[in-house]
Amino acid sequence: MIFMVKKLKEITPKPYGNYLHFMCGSSGIPIPQTIIPYCWSAIFYIKNTSVYYNPRESYIKLRNILLSSDLQGGYQGFVLERLWYYIFTHKSYNSLGF
Repeated sequence: MIFMVKKLKEITPKPYGNYLHFMCGSSGIPIPQTIIPYCWSAIFYIKNTSVYYNPRESYIKLRNILLSSDLQGGYQGFVLERLWYYIFTHKSYNSLGF
């Protein structure tokens, strides 16, 4: 896990502060605040209308980022798995006080 975090820091394009912000910002999804809720293994459900929170082009760009290093998703898949809930809800917070 520590190795993965270090590697993600190395491959984060500038001016993004971290890879999560890069995946959102470069795909047209709003960059989240400090804290985002997520579910392990992307196990959650959403209403079908939530898919439309983002334009189709955002999903195409995310797919391209996901497959940019290898067909298994690599480090990008690790980040994307934790981003799904945010992608479909746009819920993020600046503190744990919500």
